[in-house]
Amino acid sequence: MVDNGDACEVANDPGSAWTYLAGRGAQILVDTVDIYDGDTKVGTAPVVNGAWQFTASALVTGEHRFTARSNALNSNEWNLTVREALQLLAPKVVEVFMDSGTGFGNSLNLAKVTNSATVVVEYTYMQVGDSVTMNWNGAASSTSQTKLVESNVDLVFLVPRVYIDENIGMNVRVSYTVTPVGEISPVNSPVLLFQVTYDSLVGHPNFVEGYTTSYYTFSYSAGEIVVSNSLSNGTLLGTTANVAPTAVTQVRFDEPGSSLIVNQRGPQPWALSEIWPTNVEGIGFKFIYHTGAPGNPGPVILPVATYSNANTTNRIEFYKIGFVRSGTLLSGEWLKWTFGSTRLKYMGFTMTHDINIVVV
Repeated sequence: MVDNGDACEVANDPGSAWTYLAGRGAQILVDTVDIYDGDTKVGTAPVVNGAWQFTASALVTGEHRFTARSNALNSNEWNLTVREALQLLAPKVVEVFMDSGTGFGNSLNLAKVTNSATVVVEYTYMQVGDSVTMNWNGAASSTSQTKLVESNVDLVFLVPRVYIDENIGMNVRVSYTVTPVGEISPVNSPVLLFQVTYDSLVGHPNFVEGYTTSYYTFSYSAGEIVVSNSLSNGTLLGTTANVAPTAVTQVRFDEPGSSLIVNQRGPQPWALSEIWPTNVEGIGFKFIYHTGAPGNPGPVILPVATYSNANTTNRIEFYKIGFVRSGTLLSGEWLKWTFGSTRLKYMGFTMTHDINIVVV
């Protein structure tokens, strides 16, 4: 019995977990062949006109080494690997504010300055050697990048700023394809759809003489927030105390100008959003004025006046805004309040310590 190399076909269908093998050759002169996977007999195939075929069903994941045998005759091995069918999720773009029930949609808001967009690809059953192509499809311009998986960690693609700027005011669709190692057919991911937004900033305010930037410094004494994904989105998880600023600051507008609060801990929200995303998936916060009203990012246009934070307090409230993964809310500056086209820093809002997010 002779295995003619290219005269053998092996076809995989991961969706139904079966493998079809076929062999042919003029020197196959027996009535049946036994089919082995390694040293285990898995079936028998009849030989008809010198050819045979065999369907192996319900294959387990892993390596398989098939041979056809008859008496003392063995074919060469036909090797294949069975892996779980890929279940791909849409990619993530770190700079994109995802709609968490706010009604504002998904947006990459250039009110927060960014030099590139960070596309993160992760999927179950990622294997070293998989080929992944990221596709950035904008209404005005598009680009793609391909990387090989080198370890079982997320793949990161950086999209240059030019492809963001060229799509301001337009929709962008980001997706990826995976060609599993050893295969030729790609698997397509769902699409992440968002709009690139930008509002010009105006005005040239100045500090009133003797005043400069001040800060609100928050702490969360528990140091940890425990959350279950069974909780509804919008659930309040905790709050800081109300704090006063480190000093009084005053800024004068001699002409109407922009007020913009920049999120330093996550994507920039839409102008009227009350929810601010963080660096931990599924966790957001609200910035609450001393009046009890939530702060919005803006930008908004302020009239000619002198603005001051005298006799004010603020606090931070933490919320579940989506599926939560354990992580750490980082200390440091969370918000930066700026005025005018020069982004004069009016106030900063900082957190004194990291806060651990624990999912139960």
